[in-house]
Amino acid sequence: MLIPALTRCRLLRHGLVLLLGLALAQAQALELRLCQTDSPRYDYRLALTRLLLEKTAQRGESSTLSRHGLGADPSQDRCLELLRSGEVDLVYLPPNPARMAEFAVLPIDLHAGRLGYRLLLIRKEDAPRFARVHRLDQLRSLTGGFGRQWADLAVFEANGLPVVAGPGTEALLGMLRARRFDYLQRGVSEAYAELASFGGDSDLMVEPHLALLYALPVYFMVRKDRRPLLQRLQRGLQLAQQDGSFRRLLDQHQGRDWARAAIERRQVLELKSPWPELTPPSLER
Repeated sequence: MLIPALTRCRLLRHGLVLLLGLALAQAQALELRLCQTDSPRYDYRLALTRLLLEKTAQRGESSTLSRHGLGADPSQDRCLELLRSGEVDLVYLPPNPARMAEFAVLPIDLHAGRLGYRLLLIRKEDAPRFARVHRLDQLRSLTGGFGRQWADLAVFEANGLPVVAGPGTEALLGMLRARRFDYLQRGVSEAYAELASFGGDSDLMVEPHLALLYALPVYFMVRKDRRPLLQRLQRGLQLAQQDGSFRRLLDQHQGRDWARAAIERRQVLELKSPWPELTPPSLER
């Protein structure tokens, strides 16, 4: 049966309206599924992701960061499995050669070099022992604790620093109390937050005169078929750097701990990276 020309025009207009409505709905809502949402550990990275999406949003578009699953965050390896299968859309992790090869990566350090400064959590009674450490070879006589899946484990191995591996921060702090090792290295903001969350008024402390320094960037990573998302985040980073909002956000989340750590008054022991080619350009210090 032939459809009259007027009816065909109406059907065509109706179809175009539906398509435009669908496109508008898609433009108005973007949901990113994440597996790294624990607070306070990931508060800054979540806030930065929201900022970059806001900087690059189309008119009327809203963005939502949703949590994958219930309970505690999965391990880094499990997060990468979820990214690989498409169950999450984005991760932010330190790189290693295998991660760089498999995923699309934005090689700009989200922490602007700050995460590479590491403080030591120790038992209070051991403070005199650490006060006598002034060189890297002296630190080698002590044993550190380390998460099994932390990317910077290779840094300690490359620098001849003995470590004992454990499953995660809370368990590692328990192992430190039990004298399984002598110190646990953490980022500046991580050290104070985790000691408050898991240490309380215990026998642990942030060692007051030492800091370690090595390349420990954190990159956005997506599947290779999600490169447009990565390009959008890159545009957002550029805009946030230009208007100063990146620095303001970094200081808002880390400025107090950074001032408290007083890195400029510490003995800084620098470690070499096993992957110098992965040392990134930082947004700013």
